[in-house]
Amino acid sequence: MSNMATTKTKPSLDLFELILDEAVEICQRIERLRSRLRRLKRGSEAYFDVMSEIAVAAGEMNVKTESLMRENDAITDSMPDDG
Repeated sequence: MSNMATTKTKPSLDLFELILDEAVEICQRIERLRSRLRRLKRGSEAYFDVMSEIAVAAGEMNVKTESLMRENDAITDSMPDDG
């Protein structure tokens, strides 16, 4: 890879990794919420509250996933052609 390509994609790679780290944090939060949900009485008010928190986290994960895909596309598009 040429030095120019490395320089051009480095900030994008940094952003990709930042977004990925944020997605992992959301996954960990969902895992903790799932653990809490298992300890609650099904159908209780607290159960539904945690369900809502999971739904919010899932929405955040959806946004992060879309951002990861866009950043991946931007990085791929910025790479020089082999030909």
